[in-house]
Amino acid sequence: MEPWDDRGQSIQIGAVLLFAALILLLSLYQATVVPQQNERVEFDHSQQVQADLLDLRNAVVSTFGESASRAVSVQLGTTYPSRVLAVNPPPVSGSLSTAGTADGDVSFSLANVEALDEETDDFWEAGGSPRTYSTGSVVYRPRYNEYGQPPRTVYDSTVLYDNFTFEGATLARSGQTMVDGSTVSLVALNGSLQRSSSDAASVDVRPVSASSTTVAVTNRASGDPITVRTATRLPESTWEELLAGEFAAEGGNVTGVRTSPLAVEGYRTLAIDLRPGTYELRMAKAGVGTRVTGTSAAYMTEVDGNGSAVPEGGSTQVTVEVRDAYNNPVPGVTVSGVAAGGTFEDGSVTTGSDGRAQFVYAAGDDAGGDSYSLQFSYEDATEPAFAAGDPEDVGMTVNVRETGGGGVGGGGGASPYELRFEAPTTGPDYTLDVAAAGSEFDVRAALTDARGDVAPTAVDRAAVGFALNNGTVGELSTYRGTTDANGEVATTFEAKNEGTVRLYATAGGASDVLNVTVTNMTGERDPGFPYEDVNQDGRYQEGTDIALTKADVSGSYTAADGNGLVVPESTGAIDAGTVDWNADGIRVGVDVTGDDVLLDAGNGALTAPDRRFDSTGDLELRGASVDVTGATADNYRSGNADGRPLTVAATGGDVSAAGFTAVTANDLSVTGSNVDLSNAVLDGFVNGNGFGSLSVSGSGSVAATGATLDTPGTLDVTGASVDVSGASLDNFQNGNGDGRPLTVAATGGDVNAAGSTVAAAGDVSLSGSDIDVTDATLNNYQNGNGFGTLTVDASGSVAGSGSLVASANDVDLAGTAVDISGATLNNYQNGNGYGSLTVTGSDAVTGTNAALDSASAIEVEGSTLDLSDGSLNNYQNGNGDGSDIVLRATTGDMVVERTVMATTSSGNLLAYGADTSGADLFVQDAEFYVGNTNGNNGELYNVDRVEVDGTPDRGSVVDGAP
Repeated sequence: MEPWDDRGQSIQIGAVLLFAALILLLSLYQATVVPQQNERVEFDHSQQVQADLLDLRNAVVSTFGESASRAVSVQLGTTYPSRVLAVNPPPVSGSLSTAGTADGDVSFSLANVEALDEETDDFWEAGGSPRTYSTGSVVYRPRYNEYGQPPRTVYDSTVLYDNFTFEGATLARSGQTMVDGSTVSLVALNGSLQRSSSDAASVDVRPVSASSTTVAVTNRASGDPITVRTATRLPESTWEELLAGEFAAEGGNVTGVRTSPLAVEGYRTLAIDLRPGTYELRMAKAGVGTRVTGTSAAYMTEVDGNGSAVPEGGSTQVTVEVRDAYNNPVPGVTVSGVAAGGTFEDGSVTTGSDGRAQFVYAAGDDAGGDSYSLQFSYEDATEPAFAAGDPEDVGMTVNVRETGGGGVGGGGGASPYELRFEAPTTGPDYTLDVAAAGSEFDVRAALTDARGDVAPTAVDRAAVGFALNNGTVGELSTYRGTTDANGEVATTFEAKNEGTVRLYATAGGASDVLNVTVTNMTGERDPGFPYEDVNQDGRYQEGTDIALTKADVSGSYTAADGNGLVVPESTGAIDAGTVDWNADGIRVGVDVTGDDVLLDAGNGALTAPDRRFDSTGDLELRGASVDVTGATADNYRSGNADGRPLTVAATGGDVSAAGFTAVTANDLSVTGSNVDLSNAVLDGFVNGNGFGSLSVSGSGSVAATGATLDTPGTLDVTGASVDVSGASLDNFQNGNGDGRPLTVAATGGDVNAAGSTVAAAGDVSLSGSDIDVTDATLNNYQNGNGFGTLTVDASGSVAGSGSLVASANDVDLAGTAVDISGATLNNYQNGNGYGSLTVTGSDAVTGTNAALDSASAIEVEGSTLDLSDGSLNNYQNGNGDGSDIVLRATTGDMVVERTVMATTSSGNLLAYGADTSGADLFVQDAEFYVGNTNGNNGELYNVDRVEVDGTPDRGSVVDGAP
């Protein structure tokens, strides 16, 4: 190219300009778009962390009644999406910490409080008023790069709120639970928590002091209010809003709310005045982080036996309970007793896990005709002498009756009864070899009438008390029972430690004693780490069992053949990708979170009561038997899961799932031999986001009393016998169900659905031997949205008094004897129904005060019929299809006295009687209408011409067929 040739310069200049424009665009993108996008990421994280903190708040305020720690995952920070050309700032981090828990001035208290129980009030009175309890707050502080002036999120005095410090404003994220009508609930927060990260942090909320105990309290000074005071960071105006529904003007009990300065930065003292009256007080102490302090015995109160009567030489049981300052039971405390007029079988007893110590008092042979004092004190008592008014002392009395004779039976003295242990042995001593026989055994005692003038006979429906003199060696599943028809009553002993414990049974002045020695119980239940349980005894034995780490079980783990897997509470919550455990027996003492959670206990038991299982994928809990009593299994995760099935399966034994909660958007199934879902919640509907079916299947019994079963798809409950009394079964879901069948089937026994609510749009079917739907609601009409048939088919009797049956299609009730007294059976439904209504019994059918409404045929058949004071109507304001109303009594009487029967002008009222002599048709004051119910009298055709008794009030009886 010649020196003067500049033809290529424009191309070079253009390239430079394009490159400059690109650099400018990238700079603008980096300076404006990236911050905006990152701000959105940070805002979304702020919403997520608030939801996590709401879970943390809920874990704290629900400490009442909890026995195990609950792990909550809090996403402290977040990361930005990867970018090819643009540059991101460092990941967002946040800090979570406690505040005020180390300062004694941050506390709550109760003033002018008196416990209604005198022994409990010894504690409140001795400590003076008010009593003060240290507490604190939890504060989350985000460190965002772009989201300007974000709020701090704070848990404070049962409330979660956002604190916008730059505006001086607060926004409550939850309500308060301190005052709810006549219930006052106070939770102390304890411990030191300091977490700072850009990742998720797991926070364990530990119930330091918790139980379901409530204490009735009232105002100590007459006419003065009870005052609840607590340290708070919230302003008075916010508390007034939170308590708005509790003010006396709104029907509540709060008469005043005020705040005052507190000598702790950031805090004020909130005072809530409650009008004079009686309140239920619940208290608990929850721990987070480190430096969590425990509680100790604060007072003792009577439970049972004060003022009881006992014959000379007889025995009775008295019970006391040791509690901490939060009114919750304290185990492992030695209580001493001193008795007048007799002796205690054991002068000192150690409290069990329920904080109770049971003493057996044996009256003297010549102590009758007087009352005697019993004195109890626990080992931590600071006062050297007994004083009934001291919190650590309890006084009771027993009344010894004169009998004038010697005693009989089992240490029972002059009792007319004899009480003897029958299992595990009838002798006075029993040795439990835990290594050979396990840590539990059944205890059975029998009560008989032992009077000399009659042969010994079993005493049924009698109260029997059980007691232990040392709750640290073992515990009983129940300490009171009622004898059955054989005079027997049972409980279960579970060993806790090696040693000897005396087991007592008492009833009606009679008693028996069994000395239980626990041996070969080496090792620890919770050694501080997970382990393979080689000998399957639930205790770690060094040299035999295989120690593991938390990392070993934070994912997939398979134990050696025949070995169990134990993950004790001290392991801490498991949060991993896929949690897949396989062993011959699995004991779970922690909460488990994973993408998939798959626990298979093989030939052993899966034991996981009160635990929480969270998954975004598959969730399976399997074992030869499964115990998830009080547990929660959730793979819906508030809509953040991918909709996989949730399965609980016992392959060879029972499923114990009372109080269990299962949440999924896909198929939900529970299977086993005997299945207990009492008061459980199985939710496959999840606010309209579910799409699967729900199945409960037991080869033995299925007990789902008081349970809630929700799904939009097929709902099937099947067992040899089924009890869904008081339960709610719903696959209609306010029109969001897909119209699949709802089935309750007992394949070899009875169905108890008394008081239940069944809601569906498709077919509803109940089948079994005897079926009880007393006071139940069976509804597949659903305000015109239903279309299926409704069938109750019993090979035995049907009990349906007071029930409500609503359908738009065929309704069919069949059994031997059928009782629908006071029931409403309706498939007319304001003109929307079109099916027939049939009630059939091979024995008597009773339907007094029943209302049967249909637009088509109504047929009632039984050996005898009693439909007095009822109504049968298929006229329906002229909307009936002209079908007949047919009554059949196959062997006996038919009673329609004071009954109203109405059909269309093209229909007939037909009565078919028995051909046996003496079978009558009773029609006194009945009303028969054909065409309408405004004056068109009708005829009831007495087809078989049986004898008619009485005169109808409207219409007539005509012999023969129409």
